[in-house]
Amino acid sequence: MKSMKALSLFSGIGGIDLACEWAGIETVAFCEREPFPQQVLKKHWPHVPIYDDVCTLTKERLEADGIGTIDLIHGGYPCQPYSLYGEREGAEDDRALWPEVCRLIETIRPSCFLV
Repeated sequence: MKSMKALSLFSGIGGIDLACEWAGIETVAFCEREPFPQQVLKKHWPHVPIYDDVCTLTKERLEADGIGTIDLIHGGYPCQPYSLYGEREGAEDDRALWPEVCRLIETIRPSCFLV
C-alpha cells in the first residue's frame, strides 16, 4: 500500500508533521515563513523543501519542483482576524489567509484536508 503524501501549511516546528510521520504519512513540502521554525524543520527534515509564502505557493510551483501527488493538506492557519480576542477585521486583516488555503485545496484537490 502506498503511503499518503502531505503538504504542510503554516508548519511551525513540525508538530503535526511528526504525528503524520508516526502515522505513516510522508510530508513532501512545508510552507512556513518564520526563520526559527524553518531552521527546526531543516534540522529534522533536511530533504523536504520549505516554501516561505502561502500566497505565492501554487500547484504549478510544486509540480515544477518535483512534488508529486498530494493526498493531504494540513495546517493551522492564523485565526486572529476572526478571533473574539482580536480586532475581528476578518478579510481586511493581512493575516486572513483562509482564502489562500482554500485556493490551494481547490487547485491541488487532495483527498483529505486537516485543519
